[in-house]
Amino acid sequence: MSDILLDIKNLNIVYSTTDGVVRALNDANLQIRRGEALGLVGETGAGKSILIDSINAILGNRTSR
Repeated sequence: MSDILLDIKNLNIVYSTTDGVVRALNDANLQIRRGEALGLVGETGAGKSILIDSINAILGNRTSR
């Protein structure tokens, strides 16, 4: 069995708005192995919440907000 619990490669999140296209997340890569912990740190607007909400949506979970 693999030790990899989550493996994300080149995740892009794009929203269409009335003002045009917004690229909210560009080429995110993340790998979490069994027994590891993850902390997300970054400036406001860096895409931390978008990343977590996207992971939850992919896994079929309710969004964090």
